[in-house]
Amino acid sequence: MKLDVSATRTLPPELLAALNSPRTADAFQRRVVAHCLNVNPSTIGPADYFIQEARMIVPASDENWGIEVVASGVPANIDRIADLYEALDAIRKIYTNLIETHISHNKTVQLKCILIFANPIQHLDGHLKMVIESRIELVATVVFGKKDN
Repeated sequence: MKLDVSATRTLPPELLAALNSPRTADAFQRRVVAHCLNVNPSTIGPADYFIQEARMIVPASDENWGIEVVASGVPANIDRIADLYEALDAIRKIYTNLIETHISHNKTVQLKCILIFANPIQHLDGHLKMVIESRIELVATVVFGKKDN
């Protein structure tokens, strides 16, 4: 299973570095692979479950920031579709936290997360699907100032 990240090339250098950090790879392996997908941690290796170094997105403007995170090769032998949605949400939380930690106040980053399965899986509606995705989310940092009296 590979996590492929595409990020706007004009993002702050600290955020770009965090996207490619061993800490982020560890969070993915622990919180998504081991916890959500119930993979035995002793079997998680760098060739099986990894983050691909981020590719750069060319923005329409310097302040037009976005990150897309695509997990491909997601095992289709997961017992519960709920585990897959939990994995999608865990990925979203990891990257939301990175954004909130590494961008200045009053900035916004568009975030989208996608899971692509190795084989079709039966969804809650009974249909077979190869993909589930989060809605596009705007992650913003806001400064709350003192109220004037």
